[in-house]
Amino acid sequence: MNEQLRKHVDILFAAAPKTQRAAEIKEGLLTSLNDKYNDLLADGYDSTAAFQNALAGIGDIDELFKECGGMPVRPVGQPTD
Repeated sequence: MNEQLRKHVDILFAAAPKTQRAAEIKEGLLTSLNDKYNDLLADGYDSTAAFQNALAGIGDIDELFKECGGMPVRPVGQPTD
């Protein structure tokens, strides 16, 4: 499931600026997601529920992109507001 989390984060960050800061934020997010996923499994969630709950905690991707030093851009396939 950790590979699925990585794939999801890769998709989210496809439109992020290609900067060192963006890479750091991406890896930090991935670490947090993996930790959350493993915590949820330890709390008795099944793998699907743990995956969905971990992803639900990502929040506003535009805010992450601003931290990366780029313009807010939605990745392909993500709905607009």
